[in-house]
Amino acid sequence: MKVLYFGFNLPEHEYTSAVATDDGMPAQTQRFGWALLRALREVDIDVTTVSTAPVLDFPGNSKLVFRGSGFRDQDVSGVIVPFVNITGLKHLTRYVAFLRAGDRDAADSRPDAVLVHGVNSALLWSAIRIGGRFAAPVVVIITDPPVLRSSRDGRVAWQLKRMDGSLIRRALRRIDAAIVLTEQLATDFASDVPHLLMEGIVDVTWSTQPRETRAAGTDPLVVYAGGVSAEYGVLDLLEAIRLAGPKWKLRIYGRGPAEALVRSAARESDQLEFFGVVGKEELSSAYASADVLVNPRPDHAAFTRYSFPSKILEYMASGTPVVSTKLLGMPADYEPYIIWSDSGPQGLADAIARSLLLSPDESATFGSRAQAFAVQVKGPTAQGRRIRDFMESLIENKSAQGGQRRWTPRRHVPRTLKHE
Repeated sequence: MKVLYFGFNLPEHEYTSAVATDDGMPAQTQRFGWALLRALREVDIDVTTVSTAPVLDFPGNSKLVFRGSGFRDQDVSGVIVPFVNITGLKHLTRYVAFLRAGDRDAADSRPDAVLVHGVNSALLWSAIRIGGRFAAPVVVIITDPPVLRSSRDGRVAWQLKRMDGSLIRRALRRIDAAIVLTEQLATDFASDVPHLLMEGIVDVTWSTQPRETRAAGTDPLVVYAGGVSAEYGVLDLLEAIRLAGPKWKLRIYGRGPAEALVRSAARESDQLEFFGVVGKEELSSAYASADVLVNPRPDHAAFTRYSFPSKILEYMASGTPVVSTKLLGMPADYEPYIIWSDSGPQGLADAIARSLLLSPDESATFGSRAQAFAVQVKGPTAQGRRIRDFMESLIENKSAQGGQRRWTPRRHVPRTLKHE
């Protein structure tokens, strides 16, 4: 099977460079993309990769022009397309760049399918054009709702986002299938096409770092890694420290709009340390040294019904016990492997306290069972097979239809969502 893949994968040195100029680059986008490519390679899918940097619009990222290049990383070869990083021009230049690069690569490889990571209008429309030209089904991996309003968006930026959302909704009516992180994403954005529920792919290298034993007399350590924002529950976590009293320490890794608040809190408290963005090796070591890893994302915001935090699988693969709020998008088969928390500071403080009551042997057993589930059931081989089986059925169906695309308008696609 040959697949033309449009996404946001960068070689590690390119990613590190982009992070240095960005106010909140999504680390999980990079990790998911590479986990996906590893899963496709595990099941002998020949992938031609076209990527772009998933950066914020200027001035959220201080760089105005991103240049194109070829790359080879983790045994994957591909191209990175250029674009102008100004709102509006960014989508137009990306569309032209993806269309040119994808058209050239598709002419060479004759793909059986086009796979798109994310609901980005430039990637979607260029994929639809190329899929139609080469009679290849277009499959979109929907990890988030199409339009989310953030605290950074002013009036003009929000109007442009809404226009972009209209382009995305029109594109989603023309795809052949979807791979979704939650069922609600399929219900609202891909209801008339086949879909595969796949909430994530474990990078098994997170499971290779042995857990460390906490020295006697030292405080328990809680670790959070991810977006540093109120929407993701980081401020609730800071309040949970105060409610708990001097019983455990918290380390926070990541970037985001609440970074200044976290830095200020860390200067005033011996219980809190803030590390910002670090490399995978350092983060893996942090997971191994922790007593518990925490996902504090509130369950009451509108976007959480579409949400499966990819950090959950990353956490579980480390073998360290996980505390998490119970979001609507999280499947029931995770229940035995997570210590559930109510949303808000008190709920987090109580759940972390329960997790720290586990004896060392109980903690090790709980973590190892979650690790086995993550690696064996959600790892690249298992998920890669599911993707291949799904795409083979789409290719066979398209061939039976004579290569014709099924363009069916849907009754309802939500217009916008807003972080609350």
